[in-house]
Amino acid sequence: MAMESVVHYFNARRSLGRVAQANRSLHTPHVAAKLAASMTKASAHNMRSFNREKEYSATWASQFFPLPHEAYWPQSSITLLTSSDLRRKGSGRPRSTRLRNGMDSKEGRRASLCGICKKSGHYQKTYPSRPRKRPAEP
Repeated sequence: MAMESVVHYFNARRSLGRVAQANRSLHTPHVAAKLAASMTKASAHNMRSFNREKEYSATWASQFFPLPHEAYWPQSSITLLTSSDLRRKGSGRPRSTRLRNGMDSKEGRRASLCGICKKSGHYQKTYPSRPRKRPAEP
């Protein structure tokens, strides 16, 4: 059924195309009606003349003077303040700007214990009584 409707659609368009060719028109009646409707809509718009050659050349007609060397600038009494936003960003994840309150406190968190002496305040890698490895002598 779908194939029959496609064939019927193109047969109807083919006959409209032949009529348009016989009348020496470029478009079928449907397309011509759409073009006419869009042209009436387009005629309501005003076009400014900024893309014309005269206006384009007038853009560059005025003179401009380059800045002199910094040594010739007049001395200024204004002190410049640097913005913290212009500084280079630090490495790592940025600090949170969230304001913490009592609900943010962590309860029940156990302190980590050392694997050797089972005390808090240090861990196995930083054990205070651990003997240091001496470098091999040549």
